[in-house]
Amino acid sequence: MDYITGAHGFIGSHLYKRLPNAIPVPRYARAIGANGDRVFLLGTYGNRYGQNDIAEMIRVNVPREVYGRIVYVSSSSVHLEVQTPYSHTKKAAEEVLLAQGKHCIVRPYTVVGTGDHGHLIPELIESCLTGKEMDFVPWPEHDYIDVEDVVDAILTLPPGIHEVGSGVGRTNQQVRDMVEQITGKKANVRIVGGLRPYDTKNWRAPFCAARKSLEKSISEMVAAREADTGHLLQEGAVSHWVLPDGGMDYRANISC
Repeated sequence: MDYITGAHGFIGSHLYKRLPNAIPVPRYARAIGANGDRVFLLGTYGNRYGQNDIAEMIRVNVPREVYGRIVYVSSSSVHLEVQTPYSHTKKAAEEVLLAQGKHCIVRPYTVVGTGDHGHLIPELIESCLTGKEMDFVPWPEHDYIDVEDVVDAILTLPPGIHEVGSGVGRTNQQVRDMVEQITGKKANVRIVGGLRPYDTKNWRAPFCAARKSLEKSISEMVAAREADTGHLLQEGAVSHWVLPDGGMDYRANISC
């Protein structure tokens, strides 16, 4: 049997499409799996703006009563010089799992693709297509990898710790140029000095695990947006997206 925590999140939802018979784990489940089961731990807390509850980070990010063959989605932020409570909990989870036996630990770098929102590339796409103003820092570097490549890694990698990225670092300015070229429009940005203390000029995987190019990922994200996968309505400072099931996703203006 397969179990997935975070099955309704960005990466988790893509994994769930590939494992339609898997069981999504409720958020507050106490015990997960049994010997012989595969358990994919993708539930996470603390990597979004406003997620500052330390106790919740520990509860969500550090596994406890989990049994079976575990695949844990950690974070490349465990390598950063400036650590955060989020990266500390991810590193603690890795140590817990390594002490228990041979499990698979996946450290994705910056994951992009259809369904992503609230991060740099979807915000740049929205800015280009709608003229929405956004804060922008040109210099930080990130290593981008498509969500489908990450799911491939989650499903196929053996036990051990695995860095999953493209091996290529791109600055925010390079990404902005790429989005503007693909959309054919200019982003409406307000240049600011810095937004996150842990940003760096050297954040990339040591080797390439990517099959899809960043240009292809961005093109697919732009096509999904232009095809009105979610219909954008503007009401003041909050963007409202009408989801395919008719629900609403309220996205505040999140700085990238």
